[in-house]
Amino acid sequence: AGGTNVLRDIVPTKADAGSSKEGKDHFHHKGVWVSVDSVNDDRLNFWSEAARIECANVEHSAGKDGSGQLVITNNWLEGDKPLLKEQTTVTIHPSRLLTYHIELSAIDKDVTIYDTKEGFFAVRLAHTMREMEGGHIRNADGLKGEKDCWGKPSAWIDYYGDVQGKTAGVTLMDHPDNFRESRYHVRSYGLFSISPFGPKKYSNGQEPEVPVTIRPGGKPFAVNYGLYIHDGDTETARVAAPAQHSGCDARTVRRYVVLIGILVEAGIQRIAEQPNEIFQLFRLPCRHAVTIVTPAVVAIVTLFRETVGCNKALHFFQCGKAPACERLPVD
Repeated sequence: AGGTNVLRDIVPTKADAGSSKEGKDHFHHKGVWVSVDSVNDDRLNFWSEAARIECANVEHSAGKDGSGQLVITNNWLEGDKPLLKEQTTVTIHPSRLLTYHIELSAIDKDVTIYDTKEGFFAVRLAHTMREMEGGHIRNADGLKGEKDCWGKPSAWIDYYGDVQGKTAGVTLMDHPDNFRESRYHVRSYGLFSISPFGPKKYSNGQEPEVPVTIRPGGKPFAVNYGLYIHDGDTETARVAAPAQHSGCDARTVRRYVVLIGILVEAGIQRIAEQPNEIFQLFRLPCRHAVTIVTPAVVAIVTLFRETVGCNKALHFFQCGKAPACERLPVD
């Protein structure tokens, strides 16, 4: 941000690691990376570098709009043999928004990623930015701090603090088209990651474990995330704007559509009686309550109910994906 490095200096090996106070803990937290632990029944741990990921190729190109692109191919190894092929496409926009399309393909046998909080797309922030050093954590739903933001799904989380006497920040963004909502492993000591793999861990056992299996010859596992680097705090940087550009705010629009359908099904009178309680339940700003009841509601709900129906829309809202062969009318 403004020529300032917002990432922690690399700690090369475990022998080089130091204390958290120095910002030299967790040597495997290196820059911006993709990895996870608990792979297959042997629980291969790529996150801590106990299992290896080797870079096989990097291609780069430039777009006419001033953007650049990297296509990175990595081999995730079981011993010395490739287990997974990773292809990550990074598009770098002039605004300092980076979009990541990450694909994992199984080579010659099924690969299962079990429930874990250690992963998946991560950054390690400069130690002066950390919450424990006076930095700040904010999410798209208005929650603040590690305690309230850790393990929760949200369209984005912004983490900002002081770097060399200036305020700078990093935002991680989920994408509404991912197969399910991701959650954030965001820590006061500077670790900041987003992952779809740990619903049970992140919910402290309130949700079931749902492993993901990737089969050779099948469709690759794929997710999309955004990373935004900015000057200033969350408000100054207008974090919601690049999130919308990356497609990450579409989920909020869908929540409004789902909420409208449910309210009409139950009776619009509920808005007048309990506007704040209802909107808080769906993690939507209470200030928007008075603007929902407009002539546009009738048209939106009619289209909504004819296309999906209230119960199936609620399923979409709760599960993070639409029922098979059906889509919401809002992208």
